[in-house]
Amino acid sequence: MYAGTGDRDGNDSPGTGIYKSVDGGATWASASNGIYDNTMVGMMIMHPSNPGIILAATSTGIYKTQDGGSNWELTETNSIPFKDIKFKPGDPSIAYAVAGGKFYRSINTGDSWDTVHLLVSGTRAVIGVSPNQPNFVYVCQTEGIFKACSSRQTPESVSQFSQPIR
Repeated sequence: MYAGTGDRDGNDSPGTGIYKSVDGGATWASASNGIYDNTMVGMMIMHPSNPGIILAATSTGIYKTQDGGSNWELTETNSIPFKDIKFKPGDPSIAYAVAGGKFYRSINTGDSWDTVHLLVSGTRAVIGVSPNQPNFVYVCQTEGIFKACSSRQTPESVSQFSQPIR
């Protein structure tokens, strides 16, 4: 079991990284080797078939571990905290993340990221994906909900988000 620390939405409480429990939460140990001090963790996702692979959207970037949290590598940075991260349903080699007015996509399980600018700027955004329609990704911001087609074969396909869906 993993827990990320810090206030993701208010950004008024610095985090102390990531903690891991191997006994159902009775005890916790730091699992933040390689993560900057005072890092707020917005969201973590675990690979559906390899629990050693975890991606973390944080205030200092996107981190990836391949050994269950023993060591983390920073794979993407941004001056605005990352708030959300999701795997594409049915294909965990594809991941999505948001930070401010930017949408990011990885096609190699978070090793590297392509940046796509959304139509509007903002600091809060969340991602929606569905197993029923895995080729679409939704990004909800204050200004509306945006929809894009997601295709592993054509990275450009996520570069054009629709006008807001109200």
